[in-house]
Amino acid sequence: MSPLLQFLLFWVAPTLLAYKIGRSKQRPAGFCWGLLLSWLGVLILATLPDKVSRAERQVARAHFQPGHYAAADGDDDLYDGFENVPPAPAPAGPSTCPTCRGRKMVLCPQCEGKRTIKLMRQPQGSEWIAHSYDAPCPTCGASGKVPCGTCHGSGGVY
Repeated sequence: MSPLLQFLLFWVAPTLLAYKIGRSKQRPAGFCWGLLLSWLGVLILATLPDKVSRAERQVARAHFQPGHYAAADGDDDLYDGFENVPPAPAPAGPSTCPTCRGRKMVLCPQCEGKRTIKLMRQPQGSEWIAHSYDAPCPTCGASGKVPCGTCHGSGGVY
């Protein structure tokens, strides 16, 4: 086998395939899986689940109501405990915000609730040395939370 064919078969092909699989699964690092691990990286990436953002998980949790689900194939054995549960009554006025679940605040997107962020400082006259330190988060004022962007801090939506 010629070196060019080996190069294409064992490095270029898995890198491109991993990139394509990674894009379809919302995983931008798919390219790296193929580049670094070749066909093993493609296999690992193919078995990973689709990536779901934190906001999508919060919305899914807020909308979960057991009485609203039924089996697609008509086999309700899996859902026996939920099939006779009536749906929740519609609230009068604004409904609870699905993002913050009525709490009016969400985790700060910059510090993710940690209240501090990492900053790098390079001493004067030093090109190669950098020091990292924790600084209070400027976005949330070191509280770890910011007003919800969906309900604008009211806790409910119309």
